[in-house]
Amino acid sequence: MFWNFTPQGPFSRSTNRWTACLLACFAFQAMMNDTQAANPEPTHKAALSIYPKLDSKKLPFKTFSMSPQRELWLCCSAVSNQPSAKPAGKILVYSVEGQFLRSIDLAFAPQAIGFSQDGSTAFVAGSGTIAKLGTDGSVIKSIDAPNVGNKEEALEEMRKAAEEQSKQMRESMQLQVSQVEKQIAKMEEAPEEETEAQEKRRNRRLKILKQQLDQFEQMLTQVESAQSAVDESSLTQLMRSTGVAVSKQDLFVSLPTSKGFGYDVWRMNFDLEEPTIVIKRGSGCCGQYDIQSDGENLVIAENGSFQVAVYDRDGKAVSHFGERATNKPEGFGSCCNPMNVRCCENGDVLTAESSIGHIKRFSSKGEFLGFVGTAPIGGGCKHVAIAHDTVSDRYFMFNQDRSCISVLVPIDKLEGETEDEKLAREAREGLGKKLLGSWEIEDADSKKSPAGLLDTNSINDYYASQMKHVTFHENGKAVRGQTPSKEGSKESAENQGLFGLLTKIAGEESSADAPQGDGSECSWKAISQTDKVLTIAFFEGGIQSFNAKIEFENDKAMMTLHFGSDEAVSGQPLIYHRTKKTSE
Repeated sequence: MFWNFTPQGPFSRSTNRWTACLLACFAFQAMMNDTQAANPEPTHKAALSIYPKLDSKKLPFKTFSMSPQRELWLCCSAVSNQPSAKPAGKILVYSVEGQFLRSIDLAFAPQAIGFSQDGSTAFVAGSGTIAKLGTDGSVIKSIDAPNVGNKEEALEEMRKAAEEQSKQMRESMQLQVSQVEKQIAKMEEAPEEETEAQEKRRNRRLKILKQQLDQFEQMLTQVESAQSAVDESSLTQLMRSTGVAVSKQDLFVSLPTSKGFGYDVWRMNFDLEEPTIVIKRGSGCCGQYDIQSDGENLVIAENGSFQVAVYDRDGKAVSHFGERATNKPEGFGSCCNPMNVRCCENGDVLTAESSIGHIKRFSSKGEFLGFVGTAPIGGGCKHVAIAHDTVSDRYFMFNQDRSCISVLVPIDKLEGETEDEKLAREAREGLGKKLLGSWEIEDADSKKSPAGLLDTNSINDYYASQMKHVTFHENGKAVRGQTPSKEGSKESAENQGLFGLLTKIAGEESSADAPQGDGSECSWKAISQTDKVLTIAFFEGGIQSFNAKIEFENDKAMMTLHFGSDEAVSGQPLIYHRTKKTSE
């Protein structure tokens, strides 16, 4: 091969419930967002980025918040050369113009932050700690997170829960195996006077069921052999914090519930005393449960319900607004949104949607006031903290993929292209021209080809299986599939499309009957380019699903898929050769 590279290891082929859920989420959002809402014209556009740096080194960070003094406080992880070192962190403080002001050292990794109404105090939570800070960064007081309590007792509870969960998983897997075996036995009984077409259809179903049975049996073997080992590192998830909210009289902290699933919202006074749970087991999708305060009440992004909910200080429901809708500008899309909220000085509520990147403004009563704009945050469910500076009229959104803050400025104050627009145009007019046309994976019909293997636990394998042939059009349309696209042709779902993926994950027989074209249409956009490498983004249903880096040499190209950060390579590179030089 003409490229000299070290293949990246593919995703683990062991059973991974999180990855399977993420696959289903990608599939779900693509199906549910075929028609995106026609939003009103945005008032702002992403024009700048703020990257947290210390001594010229970029620092990964978890979230940020804007103080009443108009300072951006970024919660970062401290970089250590000692893997065994205890988690430590830093807060980097920037002006709203993106100028670095100062850094604050912490003995723990911060994950959530909020400010008192007058801005004299900052409250930070994360890594099992809650701290009260002065604006100079001095730690006034810190306590252990109340959801952890006595660590030994917490560990014992977790051991018992792990054993019970393992038992339930074994029973569930055994039931799944039994059910699939019954379906196979029934499907193997050929009915009398079966036509040739019916036989082919039955055999396709049998193939899916047998693949599914093999997967369930592997999962059962793994569950039975797994040890429910619980040690101090198991407390890491429990010690997370998903949000801090400060009202005029209370501090609220969102923490994972110590038993079962969900998030408890704890209320305490400003001296970090008298902790009590006011909301039990709040439901947050994808590890997110953002809480804010309007000064009196709690305002929560209940992303799984597609709504913003308001509660009083005792956790009693006051009001809520929002709905899942892709055909209304005020509706929320993708698989779970809004992901984050922010309360403005005048009482308005800002909402931020992950995957989509939309920022919207609502009144305190839930009336839709306008569409602010879209931040380039990339696809996937993730934390997207937001803020608004009334003086400069700038909006800020956390970009987890790039580990930066995207800054949206008023469109009427912009002149010419933004930096991102300039890079995209140069890439589109440069290597993007070379991309146009049809491409086919080398040895696409070979069972040895990495693209010929479908592992429902690997996002890379799933997309590769659907991208053996790809045609890129100049208008931004892309057609991909297992075989070259032919007008009007159909394939069964076990080989093609999102229904095939869901069939393998969920085992829905009805999905196997759904007709699928052999060319799945999506769209692509150029992002940037270097000497020989083009970076593009793929979109499904208007939502960015993944990025790809493409290196060209003559009529061949190497494509590497990225889900999330561009540094997070997902699986082995895919090698293509050109079949058509221009798109039709």
